[in-house]
Amino acid sequence: MLIVLALGLVLAFAALTAFRPFLGLCLLGVTLPLDFPVEIGITAYTNELALAGLLLGSGYLWWKEKTWKTRHWNILLWSMPFVLAIAISVLFSQAWSAGAKQLLRWLQLILIFWFAANAFQNKIEFKRIISVLITVAALASLYGLIKSLVLNIHSGQLLLYGGDVVRVNSTFGHSNQFGGYLLCVLPMAVVGFFQAKHKWLKAGAVAAVALMALAMVFTYTRSLWLATTLVGGVWLYFKVPKKISALCCVGLIVLGGIFIAIAAQPENPGHRLYQRAISIFQPQQEDSVNFRMVCAKTAFAMFSNNPLTGFGAGNYDQHITKYFSQDYYAWEAMNKHIHNLFLQLLIETGLLGLLGFLFLLAMSLGNMVKTIGQHWEPETGPWLEAILAGVAGFLLANLFDVLTIYARGIHFGLLLGLGLGLVYMRHKNT
Repeated sequence: MLIVLALGLVLAFAALTAFRPFLGLCLLGVTLPLDFPVEIGITAYTNELALAGLLLGSGYLWWKEKTWKTRHWNILLWSMPFVLAIAISVLFSQAWSAGAKQLLRWLQLILIFWFAANAFQNKIEFKRIISVLITVAALASLYGLIKSLVLNIHSGQLLLYGGDVVRVNSTFGHSNQFGGYLLCVLPMAVVGFFQAKHKWLKAGAVAAVALMALAMVFTYTRSLWLATTLVGGVWLYFKVPKKISALCCVGLIVLGGIFIAIAAQPENPGHRLYQRAISIFQPQQEDSVNFRMVCAKTAFAMFSNNPLTGFGAGNYDQHITKYFSQDYYAWEAMNKHIHNLFLQLLIETGLLGLLGFLFLLAMSLGNMVKTIGQHWEPETGPWLEAILAGVAGFLLANLFDVLTIYARGIHFGLLLGLGLGLVYMRHKNT
């Protein structure tokens, strides 16, 4: 039965992609929070099955339609240095199977990136994709909030109170992963509010923003709070009239002061949020913050022993025990990752891998950023800014965690592809 269902998912993606490529991307948006393992002789994840369907549909289009052969292939060229660096690191690694698995995961993200950039041809198709992403993210947030509230009540806790509360993670394995997903979509929901022309659409956008923001708060993930604050501050400074942005800042400061005055007392609502927030400024007293500082020092020690090619993609766990003593941090470091995407790449793929990844980002984001100052239609320009805000926030959060390959990072590849697709669409129209 599982094999039949898996085959049906692949064929559904292939059929939609062959009929209308953007519909395949819409279906991918629906399945993003639903990436579960499926045992079909081997363990395949639903997003991997989705990608197989997208590629089958793309292959049909490439064979059937001449225009598909002229699609933008430069994304694959930009990714070649990074992919080669990963492959080289695998060749020099101890565990080839783990390295091959990591290489496959990165290739999946890159292929989603490429497909998303080529899947839509006009702003109507683009907006339909965005509408699906926002709706699904809002529903995932609602589900996550309800699930956490029920679990917290069952355990005698409430979301706003102190203690070992259940953090919001929705369908994701960890609250940090879920928050990273929301961080990619939230700026688009904000733009959706300003772009909406009908009251009921504006009301829907407000509901989506509120649900995602609330869920992000109750992930209790400080890196996401910081990334959202920084990106939001930059947006206020550059895109909002100075008087309005000043009023917003004053309002936030007043609300923050009121919250601190109430939540500072252990018996009052919000004390757990208060504890998490102030721990950012007390790294020596807060375990998980101090842990990331230890991780950074460990990462540079590991890098110094194998600087060019690293220890091999996916081989982190084979070597970390040599650098971490058996203390409080041992389990967290040995069974997960180094809690920084860029340092993780540096350890596993060396300088070659990190530079390859940065080159891919530079070429992709550079093409988006350099078009920001050019003339855009009022209905499409803000969407590119929202996508860049999501990408920037996601990368900032990855300075404190690894939210891509060790989690589900396809939404990041999808976001990059949508941004570059907007640039391609603009070039085509002008």
